[in-house]
Amino acid sequence: MKGKTLPLLSLFLATMPLATVAVEYRPGWHASGFFEQVTACRAAIVLPEISGYEKKAKAAGHSDDATRNATVAMMPVFEDMASTVCYCALNELAKDITYESYQADQAKMRGYLDGAKCRAATADRMRAIKEHAIDQRLK
Repeated sequence: MKGKTLPLLSLFLATMPLATVAVEYRPGWHASGFFEQVTACRAAIVLPEISGYEKKAKAAGHSDDATRNATVAMMPVFEDMASTVCYCALNELAKDITYESYQADQAKMRGYLDGAKCRAATADRMRAIKEHAIDQRLK
């Protein structure tokens, strides 16, 4: 991930005023723990989706190579959708409960994943992905 990406991200973060972020998270939530929980959430969504995708492809009679290629090609879509819903859910959850409380009962996440706000965010992201795919086909 070297090159221009990291310096641009660093520049963005360095110039972004803290006052623009007016969110209050409950005690115990720090960037590293938040990121770890988002990563675990994404894995819990993406890995079963990949498995299901592969099973459907196999049931449809696709070759192992075609399935492997399609699965790898779809990874960004799976990851994008999982990131959207996981960041949304954890963002809302971290405003409501402490990190310690969440660690004691991670099942609390389900209500946030299924909540109206995160369902809407996921639907918006899916529309954007579909529109991008259509735009790419038109080029």
